[in-house]
Formats: sequence, C-alpha cells, structure tokens
Amino acid sequence: MLEIMHTKTLAKLFQESKAQPVILGDMVVVPIYRLPLAAGKWHVRVERISAKNIPVQGIRLKVDLGHIAVAGQKQKDIVLWGDTSPDVVDMEISCASETVFKAWNVWRVDGIMQAWIGNSGMIVENDVGIIKLLCSDGKSAPEFDNLIVTIAIN
Repeated sequence: MLEIMHTKTLAKLFQESKAQPVILGDMVVVPIYRLPLAAGKWHVRVERISAKNIPVQGIRLKVDLGHIAVAGQKQKDIVLWGDTSPDVVDMEISCASETVFKAWNVWRVDGIMQAWIGNSGMIVENDVGIIKLLCSDGKSAPEFDNLIVTIAIN
C-alpha cells in the first residue's frame, strides 16, 4: 500500500473504501473513530498529548443521539482546538437510547475548519479503558503526530 500512497491520498483511498479502514504499510488508518454507547450517562476525558501549531489542530467529537455536556453547554458536536481549549477536558455524554460516539481530526486554515481531505487520517491504539488517536492532517504526506489525543470513556 505504501507504493499506492505515492499516487493516491488517504482521502482518495477512504473514498474508494467507502470510509472503511485502509492499510498503510503495517498500519491500519481510519478516517473517523466510532464507538457504540449504550443508553445512559458517560464521563469522557479528552487529553491532548501533543499538537503542531501550524495549522492549528483540533479534535471534533459528536454523538448521533443525545448530547455532550461541556463547559456548561449541551451540544451534539464540539471541537477542541489546540489554541483555545485546555489540554485536558472533562465532559459528559447523555443519551436516552443507544448512540454512536465519533471523533476525528480537524485543522484550521485561514479560519476555515478542514477535515477528511488530502492525507487526513488516524491510527487508533486501544489500551485498557483509553483510546489513543494519532492524527495526520491533510496538509502533507501522512504524519501521524500532527495531533495526538487520548480519550477515556466510562
């Protein structure tokens, strides 16, 4: 697959795979992280381990049903930007029925949020109770250290 990457971006590979994971060398790369959640309340802690400054990196979080409560607000979808949010953010997901929690990397260019273009993608590492997302923005060749976050949900 590395040879293909010389001619095709991750965005093109995800388009061809219908947003399914793709293999890049010995790595599995996804465009979006999805986690089914049962009905109820879930505590979520997002920790930014590292992020490059240019372009500004962010992590977008969304639930299909229910809402995310953070900083006194209830939203279906939020973005934690590297230049405006704390390194550690606690929030709560409330859902009356099963939902899907989603996370993906975003970045800003000239004030405009970008996602899922160029070589944007993530490597997902699962540890006991903690998900680590190693994100590549779409600006250059795949570099899975543009944004690194951990997400704990319990």
